[in-house]
Amino acid sequence: MKSLKKLQDKNGNYTMLALDQRGSFVRAYTKTLGKKPTKKQVTEAKKRIIRAIGDYPSAILLDPIYCLPLARLVPKALLFCVEKSGYVEKPQGRKTLLQPNWGVKQAVKKGADAVKINILYNPEASKDIIKHQQRIAEKIGKECKKHNVPYLLEFVVYPLDDNFKKKLPDLVYRSAKEFSKKKYNASIIKLQYPGNLKTCKKITKNIRQPWVLLTAGIPFAEFSRQLRIARKGGCSGFLAGRAVWQNALKIKSIKKQNDWLNTKGVKNIKTLLRIMQ
Repeated sequence: MKSLKKLQDKNGNYTMLALDQRGSFVRAYTKTLGKKPTKKQVTEAKKRIIRAIGDYPSAILLDPIYCLPLARLVPKALLFCVEKSGYVEKPQGRKTLLQPNWGVKQAVKKGADAVKINILYNPEASKDIIKHQQRIAEKIGKECKKHNVPYLLEFVVYPLDDNFKKKLPDLVYRSAKEFSKKKYNASIIKLQYPGNLKTCKKITKNIRQPWVLLTAGIPFAEFSRQLRIARKGGCSGFLAGRAVWQNALKIKSIKKQNDWLNTKGVKNIKTLLRIMQ
């Protein structure tokens, strides 16, 4: 199997940049442009992000819809996602779908050093929903093992009732415990901030894999605060996306967008790298 070390920086941390957003990326850019961007415009915007920031993270995560032409531009390790953007809303939970005509085999052929899936998950969802999500996670784990590529398993816990904020630490912990099981073959667990330092430490103590923090599109200042706490709690890095570069999409001028990415965008990623030192 390809080594996880390729995803690490010189300090042994996983300091990765996420550029696999599709629906959220298009929605944000639509607001700025005043109309839905073309596929080429989305690809070019992602290319600008890679060119400005790409040398700093230890790896970059891409999507198969807009980013196939950009794989060759990734200077270090390359990851591809395999889930379809969005989810299917059901009365008792959310279902993740796989990207049609794309999977682990195709990602590896395109040069992926690791494969990532995002599972929408709540351990209190219906049994049918839970089994569906677990089956998909397990299926991708088996395919990653077959193709000798590390598996980055991401889950995002979502609300099912009004007590979500209070329940969040426990829901994240229970979900991390589930997906850390050997049957999933996960190499790295990617999760949202579980709400406090105590839960971060509890996760670190009770799962086998290293875990990294996701940004979920929150403002950069908030994410950097969360990362500092998670770092103290044993977090091994981040796979950060929108918090780092999303404000660039608010700029219509390509020149000014580039200027922002090469200044503020670079500053953002450097700040996260310093937190992980």
